[in-house]
Amino acid sequence: MGTAEKVYELLSGISRKSESAVIYRAVGATARIVIDNSQEVLLDRQGVVTQSAHHGDTDLTIHLSSPDVTALVAGDLSITRMVTSGCLVAKGPIFQSIGVIRAISQLQHEEE
Repeated sequence: MGTAEKVYELLSGISRKSESAVIYRAVGATARIVIDNSQEVLLDRQGVVTQSAHHGDTDLTIHLSSPDVTALVAGDLSITRMVTSGCLVAKGPIFQSIGVIRAISQLQHEEE
């Protein structure tokens, strides 16, 4: 399994992780997360992976690299650093996009 696929599996678990799910649901948006421009995760408003969304049907589109997601989950990359260094590339409301990234960052605490 490649790195993008591992990140896909990790992100697919947002709805099953209590703190991440609460944060993601508070965002109140559907999201298309593009990993390394090769793998996509489509999340409904509850954080559940869905295949029913089309490219234009989500509220947010967020492009991330596998190394950045891995570093974020490990606690080695902060949300602030992602935003200020251009690691976070998003289409849609920026605060909702940051909320999605915050939900992903909480996976670090729930993986232990």
